[in-house]
Amino acid sequence: MKKQIIFLVAVFVLIQYRMDLLAWALPNGPSYDPQIHGEVVLLSTSGCRFCNSEREYLAEHDVPFVEYDVSSDSRGAQLLRMTGRHGVPMLIVGDEVVQGFNPLAIRGAFERVADAHADRG
Repeated sequence: MKKQIIFLVAVFVLIQYRMDLLAWALPNGPSYDPQIHGEVVLLSTSGCRFCNSEREYLAEHDVPFVEYDVSSDSRGAQLLRMTGRHGVPMLIVGDEVVQGFNPLAIRGAFERVADAHADRG
C-alpha cells in the first residue's frame, strides 16, 4: 500500500510539473535573433504558474520579450482577442502563436519563423 501511495504521489508531481521538467531536460532553448524574430510578446496574467515558467524560460535563454497582463492591460486583452484564442500564457513570435508553456512548441515557433525568414531572404 505504501508503494502505491508513493507511486501515485510521484505521478501527480510529474503531471503537475511536466512542462517545468521538460524545460529542464531540454537545455537548448530557442535561438533568438532580433533581425529575424522581431518583437516577442508574452500574454500573461498575474499569479499564473505557467506564465511564470514561460517568463523564466525566456529569460534563461536571453530572449527579450514584451509582456502584457491580459487582465489589466487593454493592449494585452486586444492582442489576445486578435489571436482568436483564449488562455495564457500565450507567446507571439512573428506570425507564430504558442499557447501554454511548452518548451518544444516555443523552440519550434522560433525555428519556423527563422525558416520563413531564410526562404524570403
